[in-house]
Amino acid sequence: MLDLLADFPILVSCFLFILFRAWLQRDAGKSKGQGIFGFAQKEDAGQADAGQAAGDEDAAAGAPGAGDPDGASACWARKDGRFKYTSLDAGPEDFSAAPPRYSLTNLPLPLPELSGAEREGLGAFRERVRDLTARQMRTDDATLLRFLRARKGDVGGAEAYLREACRYRESMDLNGLEDRWNLEAYERCFAPWWVKGGIIGHGLKGQIVGFERFGRNALPDILDVMPVDVLLRLDACHMVRTLAAFEADALRRGVWYGNAILILDMEGLGWNFCKPGVARAYGKIVEGRDKLMPNMLAHIFVIRAPRAAAAGWRMFQHILDPVTREKVQIVSGDAASLALLRRYLPEGVIPAYLGGGLRPGGDPECRTIL
Repeated sequence: MLDLLADFPILVSCFLFILFRAWLQRDAGKSKGQGIFGFAQKEDAGQADAGQAAGDEDAAAGAPGAGDPDGASACWARKDGRFKYTSLDAGPEDFSAAPPRYSLTNLPLPLPELSGAEREGLGAFRERVRDLTARQMRTDDATLLRFLRARKGDVGGAEAYLREACRYRESMDLNGLEDRWNLEAYERCFAPWWVKGGIIGHGLKGQIVGFERFGRNALPDILDVMPVDVLLRLDACHMVRTLAAFEADALRRGVWYGNAILILDMEGLGWNFCKPGVARAYGKIVEGRDKLMPNMLAHIFVIRAPRAAAAGWRMFQHILDPVTREKVQIVSGDAASLALLRRYLPEGVIPAYLGGGLRPGGDPECRTIL
């Protein structure tokens, strides 16, 4: 099986040198322990501009990885990932650079067709969480319905889970994302690295499609240099931006947004991803994601997976219920992966590097959104 998995690319080492130089002076006045991974406080505009200028100067001066198309300086020069949340706004040649903002007030989001039990449960749920609205926590019907469905209609369980999610948001200060976080750290430095993916368009039935180049996201290497709690904050920022994009699209098109497709491209996955510490960290990431965006996916497609993983899935999927089997599909190889995507996605939404027609800015790797 060793020949089925390529070594995981070490990306973080390429940009650490630039990161330290660009941020050294800017972080000198921060409290001990915050260091270059500080997110709690914005610098003034002059410091931010100086830090960005330093980063640009380093990239232009031939920093480590300058000759590597996946190296730090190349990723920053291309501004990889800058449109990962805005591809639903317009065509791939006319994306907006401004990331969406998550609303702290309830929104009139469209709902799907509800059963009688769901309507009754939603009404009871709404009454039980009125106090959360006063804390700028979202309690609109679409949000409540997702939590209710995540607990299979159990109002008490849904309330407990929503309150747990609100505590998680408060612990991360996610309501202060736009005003109190040092977003430059995420949106200018880490966006090309975590998450290595974004929203690529709509499926054949109008579903929002998210895509991650999971095998190339350098998670083991990132964990070598970054505390897990900081990575969780980066991922929380990613999820808040993603949810804001979903909601904006739902309002614009007048459709329910809880039927999305997530595609995980596993090409590049290495054995170092199997380390216990890496697995535990990713488990925490998934747990945090579910608190921020529960019950949003109709399908999860794992493509270009190691052959052993795909074979194991074929052997054991029969023990799962039909709904889960349809929701999660795992395939290996380029041909099988492309065939699966074509069953659910139009040609123009499939990245060109996989054989589809999506190439924003002429780039088959779709780096501006992935």
